[in-house]
Amino acid sequence: MPQIPFNQRNKVIIGVTMTAIVALLFGINIYRFRQKEVLEVQTAVVRKAPLVANIFTTGTVVVRDKEVITAKTSGIVQDVKVKVGDQVKAGQVLLQFNDRDLILEAQQAEAALMEARAQAVLQAKGETEPAVQQAKLVYDNAKEKLKRNQELYAAGAISLEQLEAAQLDADLKKSQYESALAQAAASRQSYEARVRQAEASWKLAVNRLQAARIAAPCDGTILARTVEKGQFVSAGTALFTIGNLSSLEVQADISEVDVLRLAVGQDVEITGEPLGTNKYRGRVKDIAPRAENKIKNQSEQTIVPVTIGVIGNAELLRPGYNVDLNITTARRKAALVVPYEAIVEDGNESAVFVVKDGVARKRQVRTGISDEMRVEILDGVSSGDRVILNPPEKLEDGSLVRSQ
Repeated sequence: MPQIPFNQRNKVIIGVTMTAIVALLFGINIYRFRQKEVLEVQTAVVRKAPLVANIFTTGTVVVRDKEVITAKTSGIVQDVKVKVGDQVKAGQVLLQFNDRDLILEAQQAEAALMEARAQAVLQAKGETEPAVQQAKLVYDNAKEKLKRNQELYAAGAISLEQLEAAQLDADLKKSQYESALAQAAASRQSYEARVRQAEASWKLAVNRLQAARIAAPCDGTILARTVEKGQFVSAGTALFTIGNLSSLEVQADISEVDVLRLAVGQDVEITGEPLGTNKYRGRVKDIAPRAENKIKNQSEQTIVPVTIGVIGNAELLRPGYNVDLNITTARRKAALVVPYEAIVEDGNESAVFVVKDGVARKRQVRTGISDEMRVEILDGVSSGDRVILNPPEKLEDGSLVRSQ
């Protein structure tokens, strides 16, 4: 039998040894792999589906177009003609004060006005006009005499002293006439002032009498009444609140976090216990420009007031009702979604565990909108991938898993 050369024999030995070592290491790894813990997990399939993002909150129904009616005078309420809930027309009498004294006051003011006007007429006709006319007649005669004397003096028929005397007399009569005019004007102004004062007093009395009758300023519904028959009321006291029930709105407080998703024009569904199974539509109408701090659920929260306009006929809604609001902030026709339970917060990022051939692989994902149960995935997984729900604490990238 031929002998194998020494060098060649060494190479064979080394090769066999290396093969044995590799086989041993491979066997050890297989053993370890088989001995590694396999985690039982629940999974869900990533799929495309319609998705709607909402904000759920509560609000209070209010009337947009309303007016508080106040007393314009003080007095005792003689009669209240409406109650809360009554529908009224513009001009309809709502309340009547005791106006007996006011009627007498208006009558006396009217009589005083008539007397002042009569005195003004008599003064002008009986005193002022004749005095002015007489002074004017005397002045005209003096001017005529002065003119004749000027002609006579020019002809040498009278002396200069006679001409100067006529001039002085004409100047005096002119002064007297102007004085009569001034006195007449002053007297006329005095009587006119008396008439104006009497007119003002009469108008004030009439206004006070009219203020004793409270009428509706517009069509609407009585929302509040704060006065009773026989009650004394001071001027400025609020008596009624009247509003248009076709102009209902809902006032809501939205958290400073959720308000980032709000926009004017978003659709709102209005429901609530007082409405039974009825649902009404609304739309975000106004978002306040500043936030407020309020105590809610026994803790201080930062909120932003938001106004929801009610669309269409909402006959069951009443001012003061507390209602539930479902505000739609975004819609997707075919979003790539996973259950909330699949999302793992990884610092400032989000991740999911995807199962591939019995092994969990951690993937960073970028999320979008969400509803109560699902989250939109914008990047990181594909439709059909299987993700782990509620990942166990022991789960890490590369863990062996088995779906339950």
